[in-house]
Amino acid sequence: MPLKRLYIVITILLVFVLVRTMLDKSAEPTAPIPVKTDLNVINESEVNTIPEDETDYNSKAIETSALSEHLLNLFSGTSEDRRQGMRWAISADGDAVIRLCGALTDRSSVGSIENLLTSTLSEEASRREAIHGLVMTLLSQGNPAQRGLVSRIFGQAAQESESEDVSGFLLNEIALLGAEEVVPQLLRIASSPDTNQRAAVMALGDIPGESSSLALAELLKSPVELVMREAANAISQRQDVPQESQKLLLSIAQSTAGDISRREAALEALIQLGNPDAMILAMSGLKASTPENRGLYADRLIKLASRLEETRYESYALNYLNALLISRHVPENRKPVIRKLLDRCREWTSIYDGNSSEGWIGDLSGYVFAEDEIQCLEGSGGEIYTASEYSDFILRFEFKLWPGSNSGLGLRTPSSGNAAYVGMECQIIDNSSEKYANLNPYQFHGSIYGVQPALRGAQRPVGEWNFQEVRCQGRRVTVVLNGKTILDIDIDAVSENGTLDGKDHPGLKRTKGHIGFLGHDDPVAFRNLRVLDLTSN
Repeated sequence: MPLKRLYIVITILLVFVLVRTMLDKSAEPTAPIPVKTDLNVINESEVNTIPEDETDYNSKAIETSALSEHLLNLFSGTSEDRRQGMRWAISADGDAVIRLCGALTDRSSVGSIENLLTSTLSEEASRREAIHGLVMTLLSQGNPAQRGLVSRIFGQAAQESESEDVSGFLLNEIALLGAEEVVPQLLRIASSPDTNQRAAVMALGDIPGESSSLALAELLKSPVELVMREAANAISQRQDVPQESQKLLLSIAQSTAGDISRREAALEALIQLGNPDAMILAMSGLKASTPENRGLYADRLIKLASRLEETRYESYALNYLNALLISRHVPENRKPVIRKLLDRCREWTSIYDGNSSEGWIGDLSGYVFAEDEIQCLEGSGGEIYTASEYSDFILRFEFKLWPGSNSGLGLRTPSSGNAAYVGMECQIIDNSSEKYANLNPYQFHGSIYGVQPALRGAQRPVGEWNFQEVRCQGRRVTVVLNGKTILDIDIDAVSENGTLDGKDHPGLKRTKGHIGFLGHDDPVAFRNLRVLDLTSN
């Protein structure tokens, strides 16, 4: 398809989609197209076909007199001209655009439309500006179904374009729209020769959700080295990467067959993810390296140790850093960095000895302290607190829920009173339970009770262990659940105009207090509790 025609068709279709949304705001939005999670089976008709009911407006003739002026404003002229064109595109005057888009179903009319617009199109940058502006409008005023439709239009155009630059631009706009519906289409582009495979993989990396994660995992198997490496890099930038994807990366890194660059790409992704299994491979690489390359391999190991300490595996990092410190393969000029990381790892303090209540105060009778777990008993769990108080800190722990479990995590709280108000309570609750379906948003897991809701969707099924990190530093509170940040707030900012529950929370002003588990008579288990005191850092 000629470049000029491609831009015209894409932009007019996009204008049409926006007009449909704006002209009938009272109408129910089109139901989203179901997202496939099984990417091993891709229906080609779903990839390349735009539904007829979304484009079939071919009953009226085109009124060219008004179109010329308005399209000229949209694609050329001054910034104010383009703003006027944008206002026209989303106004009631857009009936003409609907009729124009209807004519596009008749392929014979495309040539006449191109002839009409040839003289009005400005330089390429201006056309892209208009398309991008319409995408931004769609993001702010459109609905998921509309974003999915436009994404598929762009995907089809990117696949047909002979210009890598144009397809790259379109794929970048797809990434901005973030619609999961286009994932099968992107997977097709990324898997096909003579297409902009790299840009398609990068777009997949920017689209959240399970289907894009599965697509990237599928591309790790690609025989095209570039595709595999880009997929590995995209995976390494995501949060809460599925274990299946990490296992596949590990198998590639461990393989003795194939191009070494593929193994290196997989290993780099594992290092970025902070996967502890990568340490053995990286250590082997250090031992096998030539003297002139030992510094590079040592840096890789230091980076991995740093990622391990930053995430949840500071004990692993401690062991390997000690080994690096005495290794004859590590250059001496890397040893100071290693010692600094070691000091950091040693600063983590366990707040549970694994078999007793030493270091804890409160209603200890409602809990069992044994076998490396603290278990809140059903029907008797009360509130327990660390004997020590903390100001700025990072808390890491694992928890396991039973169906309908409800508890809480006290932060900077006194050892008496309702922690949700005299301190801060971070919710610990079974989000999947039907009895909690109608909770207020600030009552679901990870939320600061009554103050700020957390994102949902990162919690593992009931009965599985979840890993959580809570960081309190100054006025900022951050909660990371299973690798995904579900809360990141400034306490003062979110409570400046009152709290969501409309109640007084004097504990928000506290700068120091206990860490506590706030039982609600439901069974909950905790393990691997450790704290990094940031007060002196």
